[in-house]
Amino acid sequence: MRYLSAIFCLLAAPLTAHPHVFVETGLKLVRGQSGMVEGVEVTWRYDELYSLLVLEDMGLDDDFDGKLTQVEMAELDGFDLKWIEGFEGDLYATSAEGKLALGPPKNRGTSIEKGQIVTRHFRAFERSAKTLSLKAFDPTYYTAYDLGLGIDLPVGCEAKVIKADLDAAKRLEAELLGDDVDNPEADYPEVGEEFADEIIVTCAPASYVLPLPRLWPLQSGSGGWGVPLIFQHGLRRASALSKTRWQASCARSKRASLGPSGGSWASVLLTVFFTPLGQVMAS
Repeated sequence: MRYLSAIFCLLAAPLTAHPHVFVETGLKLVRGQSGMVEGVEVTWRYDELYSLLVLEDMGLDDDFDGKLTQVEMAELDGFDLKWIEGFEGDLYATSAEGKLALGPPKNRGTSIEKGQIVTRHFRAFERSAKTLSLKAFDPTYYTAYDLGLGIDLPVGCEAKVIKADLDAAKRLEAELLGDDVDNPEADYPEVGEEFADEIIVTCAPASYVLPLPRLWPLQSGSGGWGVPLIFQHGLRRASALSKTRWQASCARSKRASLGPSGGSWASVLLTVFFTPLGQVMAS
């Protein structure tokens, strides 16, 4: 009965009732080793009514407790990734070269949180970019997207959000609707983009991201103090420090001893960390 009531409300609503579905959106930008943005992980949290409609339509959660079995979750997972040809995922990107196409969605999981369906998927950009613009919107404005789940940026990137001019968007909406405002059979004008915030993402080159050493103390073979090893995994060297000198610095740090026989934490840090820092500051 709840399902029939909700369907009736959606179908009977006039054109001016747009949007019908509300989706909180989260964007997590993914950066490659080159320092360029290579893709985005998208999170969608659907409103409670639409979540209910989906569960009802799929015959899930028969007891209405908001908890799905493993079998039911497996059936729900990926329900919103069966896109028809031409659908762009309601996410649009541009770079300095023009429109930036996104690849097909790769499922990253589905969950139920306080009665709302939450899904995640990843999309790669057709080409990497240092600066790009992102907008999440449904052109027909049947679905409204906001950035309620925030923007997650990698180190070295920053974002600027340009808020939509909602007053101007509503004026355009009314102008385009004209006399069809109360006509349920009329096509709704594609004004979704006018209601969408724009996100401008800019990333610094990878060479300018200062490497931060990670130290793991290990037991020395002689039974003395632990020996610090500074690994390169996940780190980027300073641009002024060549690969050869970086490896040489790491080798010296591995040979350094913290025991009574000589060496200190300070000598290791000065050699491996502060040397590139000083060269970057001097460049």
